[in-house]
Amino acid sequence: MRSSFLPLRLKLTFWSVGVFLVIQAAVAGVWILGRRPFATSDLDADLRAKAEHVAHALSEPDAAPRSRNELDRLVQELTRSGPDLRAFGIEVWTEEGVLYSRSNANETLASAPFEKPDDPGEVVLAAQTVALDAHNEALVRAATRGFKGPDHEQLYVQVTTPVPPRAEAIGALLARPRRDE
Repeated sequence: MRSSFLPLRLKLTFWSVGVFLVIQAAVAGVWILGRRPFATSDLDADLRAKAEHVAHALSEPDAAPRSRNELDRLVQELTRSGPDLRAFGIEVWTEEGVLYSRSNANETLASAPFEKPDDPGEVVLAAQTVALDAHNEALVRAATRGFKGPDHEQLYVQVTTPVPPRAEAIGALLARPRRDE
């Protein structure tokens, strides 16, 4: 029979401390993950509210949706309004899908393809990619909503923002097909 060089009391102490630390780490991990937004749900809710705000602002009688200065002012307002100073791009489209105007600020974000909602009063959300350069693309979220322009024509505003890397990674993990073994 072989005896260990550590006394039983010390072994039990180490074992208890180890179990305690594992439990503490698990509880802390669950708490941290529970406090952070998962995937893009919070981003979508914020983006939906911002698209509603911009559509309302551009449908005002004195608004100028064709003016890039007006759109740049709205981009600055959107950027300052959130807790995490994200960049935004704004595009205004016609009913036929022709680009009406877009913001000068963050032109890369304002180059996302047009996603027309079925109902102009509803907000449609979509994941899209925009070209950063000849070889790189970035994932963005876009919210599109209709509004009546200055001549009572139907226009659509599309607000885009980059997807945070952690939300993109979590979304990719959640979308990955499971293997049944």
